[in-house]
Amino acid sequence: MADSPTRPLTSDQEGPSLTDIRADIRALAAAMVTKNDLQILSDNLHAAIRTEVTALRADLTTQANKLQ
Repeated sequence: MADSPTRPLTSDQEGPSLTDIRADIRALAAAMVTKNDLQILSDNLHAAIRTEVTALRADLTTQANKLQ
């Protein structure tokens, strides 16, 4: 598994990439997992999405400022 999740991320940590999470999901499909493992994966997925959305917003703001 790509850097298997062992604990939830704190709010100041950057989440794993979506590619890493996809690899984790594929590996979990072939392994015995616990509810806690799935919750950690879900938390990390949400962190990755928040990171991507923040980066996209920053890019859009930069581009909008260039147009003014």
